[in-house]
Amino acid sequence: MTAYSFLSLALLVPAGFAVAACSDCGARMVSVAQEKARESRDLVDAPGTLRMHAPAARFFRTNGDVRRFKATVGFDPAIYTLKRKWGPTHIAATKMGFKVYADGRLVADAGIMRPGDGTKTIEADVSGARMIALESVDGGYWLGTPQLLALWQDVRFEGKDGVVAVEEDTSGAETPQFGILTPPDDPEPRLNGTWTYGVRPGKPILHRIAATGKAPLALSVVGALPKGLAFDARSRLLTGSIAERGDHKVVFAASNACGRATRTLTIRVGDTLCLTPPMGWNSWNAYECKVSDKIVRETAAAFVEKGLADHGWTYVNIDGGWQAFEKQVARNEDGTIRPNERFPDMKALGDHLHSFGFKFGIYSSPGPRTCTRQEGSYGHEAQDVETWVAWGVDFIKYDWCFYRDILKKETEGRKPTDADRIKPFRQLYDELLRQPRDLVYSFCGGGVSLKGAEANGSNLQRIWGDLKDGWGCVLAAARSAARHRLNAHPGFWIDPDMLVVGRVCTGVLGDHDTLLTPNEQYAHISMWAILNAPLLIACQMNVIDDFTVKLLVNPEVIDVDQDVAEAPGEIVVSTNDDLVFAKKLCDGSTAICAVNLCPFKRRVTVNFKDAGLSGTVRLRDLWRRKDIGTFQDTFTVELPPHAPLFVRCCK
Repeated sequence: MTAYSFLSLALLVPAGFAVAACSDCGARMVSVAQEKARESRDLVDAPGTLRMHAPAARFFRTNGDVRRFKATVGFDPAIYTLKRKWGPTHIAATKMGFKVYADGRLVADAGIMRPGDGTKTIEADVSGARMIALESVDGGYWLGTPQLLALWQDVRFEGKDGVVAVEEDTSGAETPQFGILTPPDDPEPRLNGTWTYGVRPGKPILHRIAATGKAPLALSVVGALPKGLAFDARSRLLTGSIAERGDHKVVFAASNACGRATRTLTIRVGDTLCLTPPMGWNSWNAYECKVSDKIVRETAAAFVEKGLADHGWTYVNIDGGWQAFEKQVARNEDGTIRPNERFPDMKALGDHLHSFGFKFGIYSSPGPRTCTRQEGSYGHEAQDVETWVAWGVDFIKYDWCFYRDILKKETEGRKPTDADRIKPFRQLYDELLRQPRDLVYSFCGGGVSLKGAEANGSNLQRIWGDLKDGWGCVLAAARSAARHRLNAHPGFWIDPDMLVVGRVCTGVLGDHDTLLTPNEQYAHISMWAILNAPLLIACQMNVIDDFTVKLLVNPEVIDVDQDVAEAPGEIVVSTNDDLVFAKKLCDGSTAICAVNLCPFKRRVTVNFKDAGLSGTVRLRDLWRRKDIGTFQDTFTVELPPHAPLFVRCCK
């Protein structure tokens, strides 16, 4: 620890942002945030000045002789350099907060500020406190970099007779981080992933049976298959089609030397696809426009090699970056859309993904250009859909972008209606319905209402902007998804955007390991699971580390996301300190996710009555996959900062 008085409190590398070392985390990141902090050391500081990123906290120990704390807070001017890529509009929309804690108790809060707000004075009575924490809060701005820079000036720790010396605690004792929590797969057979499949009559079925257990592991069908289906036990692929409407049950068995497990797949033949939230991968946050055929194939290989395929991860989706770029020939003479040179044979790529049982996803826009300024589908909707189907595409993300110019012309002199915004999405849906194969349809942008989206073919509806790997951004997106929870159901899912774990490429930072701490990554996955959100990984799978893999292959966490018998989880407690979600599960149990919002470790108490439970409750830790015990009315646990408790509760 380092001792400071008010006069000597000067700039250091912000210790509060760094993740604590943990031997079992795998190869951990050296965050770009810390690099930016080191760069800022070259700035000249006045005495009594602290710089840190947001979110971050710095901790100061005292002898109990401090009575008051006072400082002036605001944005570090260096933020304008970091955010210049996004321009002044996005800088003005950035939000940050400042808080002071005394022995774990919030004693001052400057509220949410923007760069144009100037500075504020923050002060608090901290009489007798032994630990004072200064927190810079990420206000949850979704576009641009999460690299917010907070400036604390004229920092004063005052006692009875004036300024008091304090010691900064840089040990990390207040900010422990979870390591790898998910244990190895059990040797006994287990059937994983989704077990409800929606398909239209006569349309092709392609479903990989996900299973784990000690090798050799044999898969088989118990009883007869419905007419029109075939199962290849070696590839684990169920294929074919069913003409008859209704629910068709298929019982699968997995056997090895350790035992036998069975599970029933329900194939619902009708008019509804996407009966459970999709699980897979999207290229955008990993590669932006640098995605290629090679990268997609490497991703599919990683799904198999790292065990994700055995846990139900299915979709491999190419986002922006596959079409011809500006000044390249975008279409053939007959109007057929052309991929760029990094995708030499899209049908061969689709066939390759299908050989593993993976679904092939693609991206376009109803406008003449996509968000990446590549060729959109405007005026070629029918032709593009036929092309995608010929390639074997199973999923289409349709992103608003440059359709806004068309909308402006079509609604000149009046206010656009929901029908105006839905029009291009509905046009594509009508084309999808004419095809010989099903495509899951994801709406993105345009301001279309949820009811309008659902009624016009949407299976996924984005309700948040581009998710960035900032803690405030993740929290804000989760809260937004919870507000819309009652709109979600089999066939239509609320999408708070892709997962920001692993190695990503977001904001102005370029290629980097996620800025979320290990604790925040656990909270991120837990919240998305209890909200029945689509689970679309957006990291570089060819360099994925063990820590990130274990975040993604916990079967009990996945089961909560894929459990759709009831509505998605709701927020039952929301305070400055805690955020608690609860969700009813199909077996009558209840999942609870409690997140410690404070920047330090603390004891968190879950009241079962908040989740609609009473009396004696049995708890199972979903991340550690072990029973905790039986408790009456409440359960208390010490949680690290921004970490979740994720449990299944049974009476």
